[in-house]
Amino acid sequence: MKICIILREPYPRGMACSGRIHFYARGLIQQGHDVKIRIPLPLDLPGQILNPNRAGMFEGVPYTYSWKTTVRSKSFLGRRFHDFFGPLGAAFHCVKVPSNLILLVSNSTYLIFLFRLVAWLVGAKYIIEKSELPFFNKESLNLWQRLYTHFIYKSFDGMIVISNSLAHYFEKKLRRKAPILRLPIIVDVDQIYNPTMNREKTIAYTGTLTQHKDGILTIIECFAKVSETYREYTLEMTGNLGRSPVRQEIIALVEKYQLQHRVRFLGVVDWKTLLVVLNRAGVLVLAKPYSRQASACFPTKLGGYLATGNPVLVTRVGEISQHLKDGITAFLTEPTVEAFTGRLHDVLSDTVNGRRVGRHGQEYARKNYDISCQIPRLCKFLEDICVEELRLYRGK
Repeated sequence: MKICIILREPYPRGMACSGRIHFYARGLIQQGHDVKIRIPLPLDLPGQILNPNRAGMFEGVPYTYSWKTTVRSKSFLGRRFHDFFGPLGAAFHCVKVPSNLILLVSNSTYLIFLFRLVAWLVGAKYIIEKSELPFFNKESLNLWQRLYTHFIYKSFDGMIVISNSLAHYFEKKLRRKAPILRLPIIVDVDQIYNPTMNREKTIAYTGTLTQHKDGILTIIECFAKVSETYREYTLEMTGNLGRSPVRQEIIALVEKYQLQHRVRFLGVVDWKTLLVVLNRAGVLVLAKPYSRQASACFPTKLGGYLATGNPVLVTRVGEISQHLKDGITAFLTEPTVEAFTGRLHDVLSDTVNGRRVGRHGQEYARKNYDISCQIPRLCKFLEDICVEELRLYRGK
């Protein structure tokens, strides 16, 4: 198959979505398919350029930004110019160099309709990848939003989702008989796991510094409550503190508990540094609160956490408890400060048991989430969708 992935995320350096799509592309290429990633507009911020090259090859995956730069304009009008004309450049290229299948990774209405037109013009199948509910930051949808979600996804020939909840939600939103593949988090255990690295007295969180999504304030509060008992431990967190919506609350908590020398904000880190942070951690934590967003998602970062073989402490929201078992493959708790603190104390007080649970979690990730077992499922799904086009292509 010839597959074009339209990714509206920074690449190759980005957040969880970028990493997940990279594994899709890398695995499909290893299976013999022709895959290219196109980023339709600049997404890096001025002063925080993660991806200086507008085209290149990352671990065997070719990628191209459709704009001449990867950095968004400082002006409002400049950004609107990028948002409108950048996708047009990507669309023209997809028409000029057609594919069997276009995979869209974006919530943009503009991109959805634009590449529906492209797929129709070149005769390609058109699918979308979804890891969260539409309007995930809303606890309830108004009439317009409900109508939008009812009709917009009928543009697609299929869908890839990360959870059973999303599969159930979208099965009535797609066209009749359009298939859905539930593909859980994908991880390359052998790439992430570093058995030679010393595990240190650190509690680590990686991701965006938000409360509504990952419970970052809960994590800091819980660390403060155990910090007097476990004085040798520090808390490490990646993510852009300057752009955090709860920046002031984070700073206030650190100052309140006088944790300035025990809480380390590492900023946005590259892949190599991220692997160091993950592998050296004594405990890896995630405190997602209950929300409409959390009810249907399955956190991508858990794959990386489990792959290290280190103990993982996570809240039992959404479908997490359908995958992981408390005290066996991870430590699960309710998303309250009291419950999370108590479970964190359990993990820190018995490191032997923590290492045992960490090893079992790694074995579970290798068996259920590793790229070696999930990519064949993805290949079959895409090949089944493209079977007619592939038959015609092979007959030429």
